Amino acid sequence: MGVMVFAFILVAAFALGNIVCHPLSIGPEAACHLSASMLTALGQRPFVDFYEIGSQPTLYLQVPLVVVARLLRTHPILIFKIVVLALALLSATVLLALARLRGP
Repeated sequence: MGVMVFAFILVAAFALGNIVCHPLSIGPEAACHLSASMLTALGQRPFVDFYEIGSQPTLYLQVPLVVVARLLRTHPILIFKIVVLALALLSATVLLALARLRGP
């Protein structure tokens, strides 16, 4: 069990270091989705005012991130990376809890 906790801490530290060292760096596909979400938050309509290569749920799930970024007066990429890190840590925490329930 100690190895799993160590791996969890190592991955969390790596991800947090990535946010600190490269705060505005994301993959190209994620950037396209986030850009479309930014246009949607401005009131433009997908497939009418702009073309979106991704799925509709991805587009609309990221609109609240853009709104939060505007309210906090920060870049949406930073909020996106923090939310992705939080979801990854939540997932790892649930996996650790399930592993402890299962036992050795």
